[in-house]
Amino acid sequence: MATPKHGRGWSFLIFVVLVIAGYSYFSRRASLPEAFAKAQSLDQAEARAKDTGMPVLVLATADWCPTCQAMKRGALSDKAVQRWVTENTIPVVMDLSDRNNPPPEAERLRVRSIPALVFLRDGKEMARLEGSASKSKLSAWLAEFSGAIPDWQYANPGKELPDTHTGNRRLKESRDDIKVNPAPPGRS
Repeated sequence: MATPKHGRGWSFLIFVVLVIAGYSYFSRRASLPEAFAKAQSLDQAEARAKDTGMPVLVLATADWCPTCQAMKRGALSDKAVQRWVTENTIPVVMDLSDRNNPPPEAERLRVRSIPALVFLRDGKEMARLEGSASKSKLSAWLAEFSGAIPDWQYANPGKELPDTHTGNRRLKESRDDIKVNPAPPGRS
C-alpha cells in the first residue's frame, strides 16, 4: 500500500515542477520579432507611409503581458509573417510596459487590450486585431489589409483590379505562406 501513495507523491511533484517551468517560460520577456526590431516612432512611420503608400502596422505590447510574450514567440516570430510585415507594412512597436506613463499614441489609437495590432492608412485605423492569434489567423489578417492588392485598392477606390497581363503582375501574386485573396470580404 505504501507504493501507490509514494507514486502519487512523485507524480504530483513532477506536475508542480512542470507548471513552474511552464510559467517561467511563458512569463519571461520575449524579444521583439526582427520585423519590429527597428526603432521608429509612429510619426516617423506615418511620414514614411505617405512616401511609400504602405500601411503602418502598430504592435501594442508590454513586458508584463504573458499573452504578448506568447504572441511574440509564436505567430509574430514566424519567418513568413516577418517577411510579409517587412515587405508590406511599416512596422512600429508601441511599448505599454509602464502602466503609469503610456505613450500618447495609445490614447489616440484607443488601445484598451494587448497585444493589439492596428493598421493605419493616412492616420486612420483600417483594421485591428486584439489578443493572441495563430500564424494562420494572423497571415490571413495581414493579407486582407496589407500587400500589393489592398494597397492598390486603397489608392484606386472603386476601380477593378488590373489583370496580370497589364504590367501590374505584382498585384495578383502572393508570397510564400501568406495567401492573397484578390477580393477580400467586405472590400471592393
